[in-house]
Order: sequence, then C-alpha cells, then structure tokens
Amino acid sequence: MKKYMWTWAICMAALAAIYGLIYSFTPLNTIVPGGYLWISLGALAVYFCEGAEIKLLPNYTASTVAGLVWGFLGITAVGLMIGLGLSPTLSTCVVLFFVTLMVVGFHIILLEKSWFNKAPMVFATLAFVFSQGGQNILYIAFSVMGGFLLGIAISTTGAFLNKKMLS
Repeated sequence: MKKYMWTWAICMAALAAIYGLIYSFTPLNTIVPGGYLWISLGALAVYFCEGAEIKLLPNYTASTVAGLVWGFLGITAVGLMIGLGLSPTLSTCVVLFFVTLMVVGFHIILLEKSWFNKAPMVFATLAFVFSQGGQNILYIAFSVMGGFLLGIAISTTGAFLNKKMLS
C-alpha cells in the first residue's frame, strides 16, 4: 500500500508541475502578477474534498457558474452600498449574510438534486471573485475549470495505479 501511495504521490506532483508549466504559457498567468494558478489549486482542493467523482463534473461546473454569478452580484452590492454611504465593513458583512443565506438556501436546500448542488464550489468560486474585486471573471472561470481537469487527471491516474498495483 505504501508503494502505491508513494507512486501516486509522485504522479500527482508530476501532473501538478506539468499543469503549472502549461498554465505559465497561457494568458491566465499574465493578466495579473502571479496569475491565477492559485485559483486552479483552490478548485482542485474543493474537488478532492468533495470526493473527486468525475461523473459529477457537470455539478462542479454548474456550481462554479453559480459562484461566479453570486460573487459578481455580491461584489456589486458591496460597491452600491458603499456608494450609498455605508462603511466597507458593514457593506461587506451585510452582503456576506445575504449571499451565504442565498447559497445555503438555494444550493443546499432547494437545488440539492440539481447540477447546482456543490455549495462548497459555489462558495469557493464566489470567494475567488471577491478576491479579484469582481474583475476578470472569465479568467477565474478558466482557472477553476483547469483545476477540475487537473483533478480528473490525478483521479484517473490514481484509479489506474490502484488497478495495476493493488489488484
């Protein structure tokens, strides 16, 4: 079992390094200093924490789109509230209350049987949007999807190694 885990760890590291290298040659890496590689890795972490099931990629994708929308609406609402004279802290707290309520209400309760049911991905993506001040939404989306592709490559490699080494 340890040999399998070390082999998979080496494969994961190699795949992550290859992904990082490919990513470094894309416009995603140059739009902001340091690029958005960290967003891919954040999406990868959520994907694995949620079970890394390839068949649920439509759920992760739909939930990412929802997170982009919630994030954009949230950051826009913060800006509007500040424009009305509320403090940035109060504006952010009010928006976080309502966005959290909506995400939990919709994605965990009402949409639990739909493609939009990956609330951790919704929250992660809206956090990515907030971190960039609502800018470069398309780059965020591509970086998240890249993280999913890396996760699929790692999952597939793990399944292959499992079959070859542990069967």
